[in-house]
Amino acid sequence: MIKLGISPISMISSQTVENVGRRASLKELGVSFPQPMEGVSAAWTYGWRGLEADEDTRLLFNSSADMTWDFYASYDQGCANIRLTYMTENSGIKEVYLPKFTDKEATYQNILELLELPEDARTQDFAGFRLTYSDDYHNESTMIGDCAYIYAEAKYKNCQAAWNARYLDADGKEISKVINQSYLEGTKVRDALAELEEPETENGLEFAGWVLTNSGMDDTFTQPMTSLDVVAVYQGKTTADASYTYRGEDGKITCGSRMMLLDGENLTDTQIQGEASEAFKAAEHFPGLILSEWTCSMEINQERYKKVQFQALYSNCVVILKYPDDVCQYVVVDKNSEFLLPEENDKYKDILWEGYQKGEAVVITEDREFLASEYKRKDGATEEPAGEKLPEEEIAKILTEIESAPAGSRIKIDMKKATVVPKEVLAAIQGKPLDIVLDMGEYSWSIGGTEVLATELKDIDLEVKIGTNAVPSSLVSSIAEGKPVTQLSLTHNGEFGFRADLTLNLGSENSGGTGNLYYYDSSGKLIFRNAGQIGADGTASLSFSHASDYVIVIDPKAETEEKEEDKEVSETKNPEGEQEKNTDMNTTKNTTKVPDNDTISIRKNQNSITADSGETGKNDTNQRKSPKTGE
Repeated sequence: MIKLGISPISMISSQTVENVGRRASLKELGVSFPQPMEGVSAAWTYGWRGLEADEDTRLLFNSSADMTWDFYASYDQGCANIRLTYMTENSGIKEVYLPKFTDKEATYQNILELLELPEDARTQDFAGFRLTYSDDYHNESTMIGDCAYIYAEAKYKNCQAAWNARYLDADGKEISKVINQSYLEGTKVRDALAELEEPETENGLEFAGWVLTNSGMDDTFTQPMTSLDVVAVYQGKTTADASYTYRGEDGKITCGSRMMLLDGENLTDTQIQGEASEAFKAAEHFPGLILSEWTCSMEINQERYKKVQFQALYSNCVVILKYPDDVCQYVVVDKNSEFLLPEENDKYKDILWEGYQKGEAVVITEDREFLASEYKRKDGATEEPAGEKLPEEEIAKILTEIESAPAGSRIKIDMKKATVVPKEVLAAIQGKPLDIVLDMGEYSWSIGGTEVLATELKDIDLEVKIGTNAVPSSLVSSIAEGKPVTQLSLTHNGEFGFRADLTLNLGSENSGGTGNLYYYDSSGKLIFRNAGQIGADGTASLSFSHASDYVIVIDPKAETEEKEEDKEVSETKNPEGEQEKNTDMNTTKNTTKVPDNDTISIRKNQNSITADSGETGKNDTNQRKSPKTGE
């Protein structure tokens, strides 16, 4: 399989080469190295010893199993990866990533002087570029070296405002429009709002004005660029932004939102609740569930504008059984009834559910999720993680280092492209007073020997996908309250068998803040796990003991109060669940430098194409860019 990317952990494309002979060159396999942009030269190496390679280098495929070969590119110029924030002409504030190759001795200021506004940028009042973030190590005089990540923004003579306006057309459909305006610093927001252009109104509607829906906005314009959300309100009507959650036909929590126009002003909760019953009558609920009512929770309550959350409540409950293959079984049960945890299904036997005894009966008072922690396959097969593994010789070196390491040691392991931690390494540290740090590039894992408690160790894939969107946006918004948010998805499913601390970068602009980790379970809850302080370099450490989907909510300032151990946000509004604490609140600043090279790997595969676990989604604005195309 061939994978291309600017670092070993960020893939851009992939290809499988099948039916490969014992020896072949890349050229004979029909594989060519990607060419960098004009004026830039690349040198390629491969293997753990960094051997030089070109398209005529012959490779030995000495195994009948699938094989992977990794190739790395280094460049004769430095690469500045610029995250540029600017105001567009028609779509508000925008961020783009721009790779620029230049001399390694060039400074950040030199890079700013080379920048040009993108084609879709607003040019009115434009006055150049400046660094968004600067400190003793990252400033205008800093040289880019081999690779640098620069945060920059466009400067303007006046304050630029992007009004994200929403209103209803004649057919009752929601229309969104961005209105760009320029204001003198100190202009009052309410005065600018009163002068904002009116939307087109038909069907007997009489426009009454715009309502600002942003929370915590300043009274005056002071920032170079500001984004403001406004909604149209009408005479004799109430505009409502309604979000809703219910358990859908497939058993999963279904979320959505819509803009509604209700008759009357200053409506009561009862009147709004009645409107919801009518509006969501067509919702298809999970078979067997008995709808009790739609409840409403008011977030913004104004005379003509409401922001409200509707949630379906049921007379009975759902038990969610989450099996090792990431398949969920949904079972409808009566409230306050006993549920016997199954010990087997069609595929597994001897199932032990996390936190419970084998075959235990549990009283169900609300929707509950149970995770399979131990199990055996009925066909006797051993499940192996699909992620990439370290070579056997590298594992042997690590085991030797662990064996000779004194108590209190902290052993750093360069995982390169591998994401699977071998069970042999876990067994070697188990019970010992030492730590291993698995450096995976964009993030790292720290595992203490005394934290490895599982009786049956196995290979664990610790791949983390950052910037996912597995958790419903309405649920995330309800807990974030406008604060910065990052979603994570872990490739492994279920318990690790040990506690591990994940160190990742949450942005230096959040330095001094706190990253709060919430676990998303299948019953529709976000459960608080632990928190970590964000260091000056933007990194934070958070503790995990099993894999799933998570949300990190960033508090701009370090918390001084202790987090409630049982805090959670639920789409069913029923607090429940056992929490974990981060006992040491690890704040170690483990800065990881991302390699400045492209990679290409070739894998011998006799069967079918294997999915690229490093692939990023289309909506992931944080994915790295190609040095050649910027895509």
